[in-house]
Amino acid sequence: MADENKDERYELQLIEENSLDNWLRYYWYKQSAEGKVCVLRRSVRALPRSYKLWCLYLDHLVEVVGPLCPVQYSEEYGKVCKEFELCLRLLNKLPLIWVRYLEFAMSMAEVTWIRRLFNRALRTLPLTQHHLIWPVFLRFADEVGGLTGGLIYHRYYTYDPSQLELVVEKLQAFKQLSLAAPLFETLINDDSYVSNLGKSPLDLWLEYFSLLTETSTQAKVDQIVSFALVKFPDQQGKLFVQWAMYYIKLRDYTRASIIFEDALKQVSTIKDFTMIYDSFAQFQDKRLSKLVASDDSDPQELDYRIACFEKLMDSRENLLDDVKIRQDVNNVDNWLHKASLTTDLRSKIQIYVDALTKIDPQRATSGLSKIWISYATIYEENNDLETAKTILDKAVKVKFNSPDELSEVWIHWSELELSQDDLPMAIKVMEVATRLNPKIPQLWGFYLDLVESTSDVEATCAIYEQLFTNKMATPLHVINYANFLEENKFFERALSVYAKGVTLFKYPVVFEIWNIYLTKAIQRQLSLERMRDLFDQSLDACPEAKDLYVLYSKYEEENGSIQRSLKIINNSLENVKGWDDKLALFKLAIQLCRDKFGVPTTREWFTKAVESLPPSKCIEVVIEFAKFETSLHELARARHILQHGAMLQSVDKSKDLWEYWNDLEITNGDKQTFKEMLQWKRRATDEFGLSRETKGFINDGRVNENKPEDEQAQQSVENPDAIDIYI
Repeated sequence: MADENKDERYELQLIEENSLDNWLRYYWYKQSAEGKVCVLRRSVRALPRSYKLWCLYLDHLVEVVGPLCPVQYSEEYGKVCKEFELCLRLLNKLPLIWVRYLEFAMSMAEVTWIRRLFNRALRTLPLTQHHLIWPVFLRFADEVGGLTGGLIYHRYYTYDPSQLELVVEKLQAFKQLSLAAPLFETLINDDSYVSNLGKSPLDLWLEYFSLLTETSTQAKVDQIVSFALVKFPDQQGKLFVQWAMYYIKLRDYTRASIIFEDALKQVSTIKDFTMIYDSFAQFQDKRLSKLVASDDSDPQELDYRIACFEKLMDSRENLLDDVKIRQDVNNVDNWLHKASLTTDLRSKIQIYVDALTKIDPQRATSGLSKIWISYATIYEENNDLETAKTILDKAVKVKFNSPDELSEVWIHWSELELSQDDLPMAIKVMEVATRLNPKIPQLWGFYLDLVESTSDVEATCAIYEQLFTNKMATPLHVINYANFLEENKFFERALSVYAKGVTLFKYPVVFEIWNIYLTKAIQRQLSLERMRDLFDQSLDACPEAKDLYVLYSKYEEENGSIQRSLKIINNSLENVKGWDDKLALFKLAIQLCRDKFGVPTTREWFTKAVESLPPSKCIEVVIEFAKFETSLHELARARHILQHGAMLQSVDKSKDLWEYWNDLEITNGDKQTFKEMLQWKRRATDEFGLSRETKGFINDGRVNENKPEDEQAQQSVENPDAIDIYI
C-alpha cells in the first residue's frame, strides 16, 4: 500500500508537469528492472524527443535481452529492434543511437539485415559523422569475413584512402584477391606512399607479386616484374629468383631456366649473382635428382640435364668475372682474369676485342697495356707478325693514363723486332718512340741499352747528350754515361760528364755524383789545386755531407797537409747536422791527433767532443778518453773523466762506462779508489732517481725534458760541482 501511494505521488507529479526531471525521479525511484523499463517505456512516449530518456530506455532493453540467445529468443530481440526503430524515426540524426543499435544488431545472426542496417546508418548520417559508424562496421566485417567482409573493406577504402594498405591486407586475409589486386597495384605505383605498417617498398612489391601469382596472367606477371627490376635495381637477385620460382610453380621449367640464365647475364653485384646462381643450381640439382630417382626417365634427357648442370658448375668463375666487368667495365684486371680462364683461341681474342672496345682508356685501371700486349702476343705466337705489329701500332696511339703503360707497349714492340734478330729495326722503333715521347725515362733507358749493345760509342754518346738537352737525365744516367766513357778509355770526357752532372742536381741527390766524381778524380791523379777546387765546390753543393769531408780530409792527409786535414774536420763539425755523423768526425779527428800531433792536441779534441756531444753519444768518447789517459798512466785524470761521465746519464744507460771503471779499479786501483767509485755510482743513482735524466759536461744539465736530446745538450746552467777538465 505504501508503494502504491508513492507511485501515486509520482503519477500526480507527472499529471501536473510532464517533465524530464519528473520522469527521471520516477525512474530512479523504481528498484526493479521491470519497473524501470516500464517507466522508461512510458517516458519516451510521453517525451518522444528526449535523447537522454531514449538512451536510458534502450540501454536497459539491451541489458535485459543481452544474456539471452538471439536465435532462441528472436522475438524478444525483435521487440528491442522495434524500439530502436521507433527511436530512429524521431532521432535518426543522432549517431550514438545508431552505434547502440548497430552494436546490438551485431549480436544477431542476420548478416544481410545487419549489412543493410549499416548502409542505412551511413546514408542517414552526414559524412562528418561516418567516422563513428565505420569502426563498428569494420568490426562486423572482421567477424563475417569472406566476400561480405571484403566488400565492406573495399568500400571503406573509398571513405578513407589513407588506409589502403590495411584494406589490401584485409582483402588478402579474406581471400578476396580479385578485389585486392587493383588496390595493391595502386599502392605500389605510388612512389610517395609510406607504409603505415613499417614495410619497405620492396616488401610491398613482393607481397603484390605473391598476390599476382595467384590471380593474374603470365603476361601481367612478366610486365610487373620487368617494371620492378627497373624500380629496385639493388634487389635484382631477389626479384629474378621470385620470377623464376613463379614459373617453377607453374611447372614451366624451360621458362624458369631462361629467366635464371638471363639474370646471370644481367646482374651487376656479387650478392645478386650468388643468390641467383645458388637458386639456379639448386633448381637444376632437384630436377636432376628427380630424373635419377624416376624408374621411367628418358636416358637422353638425363644426359642432357647432367650436361647442363656440369656446364653451370664449370661456368661459375667465368660468369662471376662478367658480373665484375659489369660493375666496372674499366677494371683491367677483371678482363685479364676472364681471358685467362679460356683456352679457346677465338674466345680469348673476342674477350680482348670486347675489352679494348668497351674500356675507356682515360678511366681504365692500371694494366691496359697488358691487354694490348696480350692481344698482340696471340698473333706473335701464331707467326702472324704483321697483325701483331698492326695491333701494337694502334696501341701506341692510345691515350694511356700512365706513361709507363705506353712505354711498355713501345718496348714490347721493340722486343718483338729483337726476337726476329732485327736489331736495327728494334733501335728504329725506340728512336721513333723517344722522338714522339721525349719525357718518358723508360723509353730512353731501353733505347740506350739497345744502342750500347751495338758498341757504337758516338751514337750512344749522342743519346746521352740528348737526355741532357731534354733535361731528362737522372743521376744514374750521369754515372752510367761516365762509366761507359771510362770503359771505352775516354777518361777526360768521363770527368767532364761528372762535371756537367753536378750542375744539374741539388743536395742530397747530387751527393752521390760528387762522391764518385771526386773518387774518380783522385784516381786520375789530378793536380792538387784542381782537386782542392773540386772539393771546395762539392762542399758548397753538399755542406752537410760527412763523407765528402772525410774524403777531403784523407786526401789532404795523404798529400802531406796534416794541418789542412784537421782543419777540414773542424769545419765539418759546424755544417754536419746528425749526431752520429758528428761522433764519427770527432773519432776521425782524435785518431788523426793521436797519430800525428801528440797528447795535448789529442786532449783538446777529446775535451771538445765531450763538450759538444749529447750524453747518449758522449759516454763512448768519455770511455775512450779515460782509456787514453790510462795508457799514459794518468790514472787520476782517467778517474776525473769517469767521474764526470758518471753524472751524464743514469747508471742503466751507462753500463759500458761502469764496467770499464770497475775493471780499471780492479786492475790499477786500491780499496779506497774502489770505494770512491761505488760512492759515485750511488750518487749517480740518487741523482737521476730524484731529478733529471741528463747533465752537461761543464754545466749542470737541468733542461726541459720535453725538448729533444740534441737541444738539451746545448742548454745548461752553471754547475758548481763541475770538474776542471784541463788538468
